[in-house]
Amino acid sequence: MGQFWKYLQIHRAELADQQTIVLGDFNSNPQWDKPDRWWSHTDTVSELSDIGLESLYHSLHKELPASETQPTFFLHRRLEKAYHIDYVFASADLRRNAKLEVGKYDDWISLSDHVPLLVEINS
Repeated sequence: MGQFWKYLQIHRAELADQQTIVLGDFNSNPQWDKPDRWWSHTDTVSELSDIGLESLYHSLHKELPASETQPTFFLHRRLEKAYHIDYVFASADLRRNAKLEVGKYDDWISLSDHVPLLVEINS
């Protein structure tokens, strides 16, 4: 998340436009925030929110960060080591008519330790 935080500081104005999506494996969750860092997951998500980008998963599922019921990553492909570390942040105009589905563990674990975030945006 640190590298993305640096990118956000430089490209904040461009990312504040409409029809913007930032997505990927952030390897981050607020449960790992550290008070002595100059950035954190929570700080970065707050800055994204300030420019109008919100997590599609959290918006649609009405779940709080660090309380996700659908993980996206399974450490060593183990179901008991599940975390939500993949995100789709989108501008309000795209979130309005968006759908997001988290891939199922059983369908994807033979291919990857991550499951996909399947996004549909109807403009």
